Amino acid sequence: MAPERRLRRLAAHIAPAPASSSDSGFGGSSARGAHADEWRGTAPSSRSWDGATPAAGSEGARALTLGAAQILTDHDPVANSVKICEKIREAAAAGVSILLFHEGCLTGYPMAEDVEVMDWDAVVAEEARITALAGELGIAVLLGTTSRRAPGEYHNDVLVINERGEALGRYSKTWRAGEPHYSAGSGPVVFEVQGVKATVLICHDLRYPEFIRLAVAAGARIVFMPNNEGGLPAEDKLEGYRAMQVSRATENMVSTSANICVRPQSDN
Repeated sequence: MAPERRLRRLAAHIAPAPASSSDSGFGGSSARGAHADEWRGTAPSSRSWDGATPAAGSEGARALTLGAAQILTDHDPVANSVKICEKIREAAAAGVSILLFHEGCLTGYPMAEDVEVMDWDAVVAEEARITALAGELGIAVLLGTTSRRAPGEYHNDVLVINERGEALGRYSKTWRAGEPHYSAGSGPVVFEVQGVKATVLICHDLRYPEFIRLAVAAGARIVFMPNNEGGLPAEDKLEGYRAMQVSRATENMVSTSANICVRPQSDN
């Protein structure tokens, strides 16, 4: 089975809107085969986390520890991978079950001038290295990255890696914030890591409540929210992102884990 098919894609008949629209990534979405699956992992909670904190669980349920690794990265995938692998080892040693990296962590945020000169062979090789390390250490990893699907076709992705070192697939950012140089994704996904059904969205996706609602209706109990906006140059945006995170968790009665890039992207 192709890795991409291990993610359940929920939105059918999605037509990406023009990239020039700052609020458009897809339209006319509907759920295909969405249903509220029984979930036997950690009990849902509306709490959000900073760093690694055990998710609240019902009596007898296995507790999960979610981690968010905030590191400074640039557009060098090899150098970034060294930092990422270091944080994966550190998180695994601390007992983290699922580790979330920020949007574009491996490649830097996919700006037009950067994707044109990116070393895509290096990106693929480092993704494979990180995937293997996750399996070796028994930790699930959600990695912000960028992919080239065809010449001139780029996607802002999260690569979902389970604790067995299997790349389950990629979620591509659906609601772009006006960027014309990368393609819109095809809507929400649901996947299973560490025995728990989850979903992931990227940055601007967070503004659309129905996006999460579809995934939760299909069984997701944790919502991961990587971001690459905020930090010291844009502290005024942090309060809004935190409010949206808490709102989405409360509306859907699920747990959330967010990671906002510390920025600016440079070596530390």
